[in-house]
Amino acid sequence: MKLSRNWPAALGFGLIATALALPSVATATSETVWSDGTVVIFDDGVRLSTGGGEIKSISCSSAGNCTAVGEFTGPSGLPQAFTVSSVDGVWGVGRPTVFDPGIRNPTGESELRSVSCASAGNCVAVGEYYDPDYRRRPFLVVSTGGTWGSAVPVTFPASVESTPPNSKLIDVDCTSTGNCTALGEVRTQNGSYSGFTMSSTSGTWGTPTVISFPNGVLPTVHNVIPYELDCASAGNCTVVGSYYEADGDYQAFASTSVAGVWGPAETIEFPPSTLNTSAEAELKDVSCPTIGSCTATGYFRNTSGAYLGYTVTSTGGDWSLARPESATHFPNAIHCTSTGDCTVVGDYTNVSGRTQPYTVTSTNGQWGAPAQIVFGDGVQNVLPRAVLHHVSCSSPGNCTAIGFFDNTGGDTEGFTISSVDGVWMAARPVVYETGSGSSRQPGSIKDVSCSSGGLCTVGGRFRLSSGNDEIFVMSSNVAPPTTTTLPATTVPATTVPATTVPSPSTVAPTTTLPPPALDTVRALPPAPTPIVADTSIDTGETITVSFGGFTPFELVQLVVASTPQVIGSGYANAQGVVTLTGNLPTNLTSGTHTLAVYAPGSGIGFTQPITVTALTLPTTGSARGDGGAQVALWVLLAGICAIVVTRRRNA
Repeated sequence: MKLSRNWPAALGFGLIATALALPSVATATSETVWSDGTVVIFDDGVRLSTGGGEIKSISCSSAGNCTAVGEFTGPSGLPQAFTVSSVDGVWGVGRPTVFDPGIRNPTGESELRSVSCASAGNCVAVGEYYDPDYRRRPFLVVSTGGTWGSAVPVTFPASVESTPPNSKLIDVDCTSTGNCTALGEVRTQNGSYSGFTMSSTSGTWGTPTVISFPNGVLPTVHNVIPYELDCASAGNCTVVGSYYEADGDYQAFASTSVAGVWGPAETIEFPPSTLNTSAEAELKDVSCPTIGSCTATGYFRNTSGAYLGYTVTSTGGDWSLARPESATHFPNAIHCTSTGDCTVVGDYTNVSGRTQPYTVTSTNGQWGAPAQIVFGDGVQNVLPRAVLHHVSCSSPGNCTAIGFFDNTGGDTEGFTISSVDGVWMAARPVVYETGSGSSRQPGSIKDVSCSSGGLCTVGGRFRLSSGNDEIFVMSSNVAPPTTTTLPATTVPATTVPATTVPSPSTVAPTTTLPPPALDTVRALPPAPTPIVADTSIDTGETITVSFGGFTPFELVQLVVASTPQVIGSGYANAQGVVTLTGNLPTNLTSGTHTLAVYAPGSGIGFTQPITVTALTLPTTGSARGDGGAQVALWVLLAGICAIVVTRRRNA
């Protein structure tokens, strides 16, 4: 949000004429517009009749060209791996992954956990399957030009894998076609669990390599848990996770490859007197926008026993000390679009002991304060619980995060939330196509991918009233428009037919609704970002506000209270953003008041305290003086006042 204040540089009739001309206001970039969730279709007889399965991972190489992977419930009742892709925004059918005869067990049990597409139709997906002896094994599958090959089982050197085997692939990142790195977990011959990586160069995959640690760090029988992998370019990748020490404590680690050569894992260091004596710390996610420049996030337990979030950054390949957050937070994911420009999402426990989502963003390496996520009235359960677990950003400040929350009926639903130019909008529960219309349903979102153009795609599962689980994908159907110029004042009221909804937020409503009650205003949550940047306002001043988070096309009021008064109203546009203009009433007393944006229909609204100064004109002239001179003086004063009080605000 931005505010500009038009104070005059000089006084004169030319300047007065300019100041009184109709100014223009730039609105904030509109939020991403989402389609309804679309059910993934399979050929007849492929899937169990009662449904089942979910999307696990999505990768979009460009707008409308995406691939999603996961599992569906086959006729055996057990999960099977599948892929589904969109070309220019049109989704194909779900494709079961093909295994050569004798590789899988007869039930076909398998799943794909991660996918990465270097370009449209050129992707690698990784996961796990169960062999004829029902042992878990890793595999990968490659698409070239949109055509998927058969599953390729991963084989280890004879001295690595345990007997019986137990291993899987969990993540993959392709920086260009044929140049990919995959991350997995393997049980070694002495019964330890270790992380491993394997890479392809020009489409040829190398041998899996176990992540190494310096001597003395790991006990003989150990447990290394790799979580995430990110590559800045071919062969330049970082893995993060945690490992257990001999006494059962666990610490965070990062392991990096340079030009394809992996160095030993590094234990993350904390400032003195920060980490508790049990040394409990994990790294959950990492993002590397350039070679040697990565930011990772996780949580640790401090000396007081509290769990705090933290970030840690590598510069030129050297990791800094951990940067703890100041409050109890559990970060789950991070995405950096450039060095120092990152967004972290996760959850925290509020004062009522309830789990709620949060975001925190760094700009040029400087981290801001964590921001709470706002839900509309009547969306969350009376005992709220919500979590953000993944985020994807197309450019600094323009991100989409996904998570889940408990609704008023106690069921879990998926939701998305987007930031536009650094401003987070309200949470949006997912709406699905159900065959009998569109509606919200219990379900979850598993992954999100946003292309460079700002279009995003998510996927997961939802449950119909019949009890069937359906797999879905959902995309934003238009890119957020760039900043546009709109009149600062609303156009005259026009009659809108009952069958037509107004799309511009500057169309004045044809009906006037009474202001909300004072108790209603007091119950509204504080605005997550300022409604106005300058909170010191004089009576009579013109305020223009642009604010998002509303239901598309609903009526929104601009309200000032102590005694609520509507000073402006208009309709939200298709993105839920409204632009409102009004004059601060001259009957307000000096002191603290409340400014609010409020939608009477949905009950969505936000407030911000403001400080009001009541202005009075000075007494001038004489009771007997020149009347013409007095008139001229008042005209001049009126012009000056018009200049002084003209403001433009952008939310």
